[in-house]
Amino acid sequence: MGPRAVRSNREPSDLLDAAGFDDVEVIDLTESFLETARGWYEHTSELERDLRATTGDAAFDQQQADRREMVTAIEEGLLSRALFLAAKPDPRSAMKRSE
Repeated sequence: MGPRAVRSNREPSDLLDAAGFDDVEVIDLTESFLETARGWYEHTSELERDLRATTGDAAFDQQQADRREMVTAIEEGLLSRALFLAAKPDPRSAMKRSE
């Protein structure tokens, strides 16, 4: 259901905080991601004959099954996408404050 090896037991904002970032802004891109995932499935279906000839039936079927599963997971709220914007404080400004 989505990309592999991207799971963490910590929230992305916690990871950014632990790395010293602040002013974290989260932009939810799930609706755009859903539109993209649906597009991958639909356009791949349109090219099915050529893709089956190129990649083979098994690969095509597996990729389409993965894409359907991704769309379903997004629709059910199990998969999302977000953009995280954050700033790393300038260490020079911290030194000036301590002087």
